[in-house]
Amino acid sequence: MQIQDFDFSRWFLVILSVFALESANASDYQSPRTLSLGGAGHAAPLQTDPIVMNASHAAFLPAYQVTAAFQRYKGSTGNQEPRGRVATFAVLDGNQTTVPIGLLYSRRAQGAILALGGGYKINEAWSVGLSAKTTLKTDTLTDNRDFSTSATYRLSKAFQFALITDNVIQNRTKANPWGQFREYTLGTKYALDKNFFFYLDPHYTPARDKKFGYEAGVEVATFSDLYIRVGKSMRSMQPHLAQYGDSLGYGFGYVGPRFSMDFAISHAETTVKTRSLVASITLMF
Repeated sequence: MQIQDFDFSRWFLVILSVFALESANASDYQSPRTLSLGGAGHAAPLQTDPIVMNASHAAFLPAYQVTAAFQRYKGSTGNQEPRGRVATFAVLDGNQTTVPIGLLYSRRAQGAILALGGGYKINEAWSVGLSAKTTLKTDTLTDNRDFSTSATYRLSKAFQFALITDNVIQNRTKANPWGQFREYTLGTKYALDKNFFFYLDPHYTPARDKKFGYEAGVEVATFSDLYIRVGKSMRSMQPHLAQYGDSLGYGFGYVGPRFSMDFAISHAETTVKTRSLVASITLMF
């Protein structure tokens, strides 16, 4: 299905420039797939994930997709703080022949994030992308705007790479309360075969601590439509907490002809320890 009455790609750069007039956190939203991979998967985000993870990969997803996700988290012992919920809705129009773009809205305890991203396929191996985002003003935090750049390279059927620069502007006065630092990520994907995938995404956040972190995950396809995932991160952004820390994630996903369902559990340790559960459904047209 393709929307014929409105050419999104024609207005993409115009809307994007409005978003990025002012100086949002590395990986502002993590889907169940991303969370179960420990935050990894930047080289090949699926469904509507490219909007915030790697907009350039949207150019390789020729489908119209709609995602609704819900997340709950709390302290790992009993009902201790912090506790909260994250609700997300996203649309990605991969049917656009020039610049496939998507829009994501995510509401969490710190406020809401609105993101717009799109990618352009140079050829069958290379694509580039741009994503703009704004954090909406709350009673305690001001609004903040920034953008991310990305490029994806398909070296072969087995190897795929991506380079992402997140929060390019990094307005420190407004970005710090949201945990939004400039971050450079090298996303890598290795397909051992058609059913086994390994992801390793080292990143560097110079304005925060000048230390490297990483996200790593494994994805295994069973029965061709059921995916089992597990992942680990160190010194990585935990979006629902707006803090950097370590995490361990695991989950599964089912991919049908016109829809997919995903579920994940994550144990994160920042200044506090939390457990998070997230589920989503994605419709594909």
